[in-house]
Amino acid sequence: MKKSHTFLLSLAATMTIAAGVAYAGIGQSINRFYYSSAAHTEVVGEEFISCGGTRILDGVRTAYYTETRTSC
Repeated sequence: MKKSHTFLLSLAATMTIAAGVAYAGIGQSINRFYYSSAAHTEVVGEEFISCGGTRILDGVRTAYYTETRTSC
């Protein structure tokens, strides 16, 4: 029973993380700025996903962000 419980918790955590990941569409790059609050006054992280799929994250991700998509 304990193994099953641990597996379900791991699965739920993985699904939660995957749901918050940005994906660049075909022919697009993404740049996100993450903020500490809904006021968007303090940047705490930045994420860039290139047209080739390279991902760079500096800082932390939060629920508060702005996103710019650019055609490649």
